Amino acid sequence: MSSESESRSGHAALWMLGALAVFGMAAFVLWVGMAIMPPMARAQEIGTVVPWFITWGLLWLTVVIALAIAGFVAMVGLRSQPTDPDVGSRK
Repeated sequence: MSSESESRSGHAALWMLGALAVFGMAAFVLWVGMAIMPPMARAQEIGTVVPWFITWGLLWLTVVIALAIAGFVAMVGLRSQPTDPDVGSRK
């Protein structure tokens, strides 16, 4: 089994790419929510205010969690060490 330091070592660019992908997912979820959700006035007209609030709450919860995951993945990437031991050495 690999240790935690081996799984995090190097590949900072890949961790940052993963963080960017999760951030993009958060933006996509928000965009889809804005595209498919009716306006509040329309929800009031047809009497679906409670489901409207619940749906928006779940959308925003998804966005916040995705941003938290993206931040965590970016922090792991910033803390990772290069895999090549000669990188940064002054030989």
